Amino acid sequence: MRQYDRVSRRLVYLTGEASPDNWDERWSKFEYSKLFVPGKNSWLVNETKKFLNEGARVLEGGCGCGDKVYSLDQAGYKAFGFDTAVKALHRAKAECPELNLIASDIRHFPVADGTMDGYWSLGVFEHFEGGMEAQWAEAARVLRDRGFLFLTMPSLSPIRQLKARLGRYPSLQSIPPGSFYQYAYSTEEVIRVASRHGFVLRSNRFFDGVKGLKDEVQILKEPLQRLYDSKTFLARLTRRLVDIALRSSCGHMAYFVFEKRHC
Repeated sequence: MRQYDRVSRRLVYLTGEASPDNWDERWSKFEYSKLFVPGKNSWLVNETKKFLNEGARVLEGGCGCGDKVYSLDQAGYKAFGFDTAVKALHRAKAECPELNLIASDIRHFPVADGTMDGYWSLGVFEHFEGGMEAQWAEAARVLRDRGFLFLTMPSLSPIRQLKARLGRYPSLQSIPPGSFYQYAYSTEEVIRVASRHGFVLRSNRFFDGVKGLKDEVQILKEPLQRLYDSKTFLARLTRRLVDIALRSSCGHMAYFVFEKRHC
């Protein structure tokens, strides 16, 4: 279930608590031996290389099964992963004992001030009912001046904003205990909060336009779901082209690169 908070102007997903136990259950379905393979997560590694040289200290907050930490480590970075899903971390350490994986909430890293060059957050900041101020404050604390935060999160895209203005979402009255999953924030709110904590936007773009349209237009949900799930070459090519056409208006996710600009 999704409801629109007209006060904070956020889309609220009430689909079950994003707790450590739930994350552990989700990660338990992955075959870890297939995750730790050289060459995987090339997009993340290439994005990191645009801003940071090899040898830089990079953490992932909310690293799950640790495969991104592995890829950064293989690419020559001093990589660290933090998560509250302890069972997932233990499985990852059993597969790759050399990885630096630590049980920690992303609002309280056991890391000294200003010691990280980069910080990856892939769909994590949005899972806190209290908002994202604490996450940004902690990112500002651990990153050095001119360090980089690479951030993805669900977007309050133009199509979602239009639906909100038209009253197509139920209005949020309250959040029942144990029901909160995530927020979809507007780009403007993300930039505004980032600025309060000393971050400057370097780049941003949207992606997953197929899912963004599928989730918002009921009549298209079934055919787009088939396209979304298909593994054929033609389906993947079509999905790619449709995503390019739709991402700016319907992108389900947003990707930001921020630079910390104060000591």
